[in-house]
Amino acid sequence: MNEPTATRKRPAGVWIISSYIIVANVWSLLSFYLSDSGAMPISTGQSDIFIEITAIDHFLMIIGSGIAIAAAITLFLLKKAAFYLFSISVGLSIVVILQVLTADWFPDLGAAGILAVVFMWLVGLVPFLYSWRLKQKGVLR
Repeated sequence: MNEPTATRKRPAGVWIISSYIIVANVWSLLSFYLSDSGAMPISTGQSDIFIEITAIDHFLMIIGSGIAIAAAITLFLLKKAAFYLFSISVGLSIVVILQVLTADWFPDLGAAGILAVVFMWLVGLVPFLYSWRLKQKGVLR
């Protein structure tokens, strides 16, 4: 018999991943907005990067964050849709990573840029793999 989501015990990983994704994405969107609007001062080097951000970049960031937050919420609710939303999120992160790697300003970042790309990939891949594992175990319904 299917138990309601409220009575099923959530694994610790669900709490950690959901919390991290929601806080990180809301923080990123807020930080970007404050930096882009001029409400938060940024260095000259960073302002050069902000000048090169296109409407496509804005669109991908907003849509990607929305999908990630939706995936985190559905993971918290232990819904199977979390796996599919994380799949979309990983696919979108590949597009964003390819776009970043081909940007004119990326070589200027050096090793920090490479670490940021690896971190971005892992942040998308870990929740995807975790949700796949939970789906296989039947935890997500």
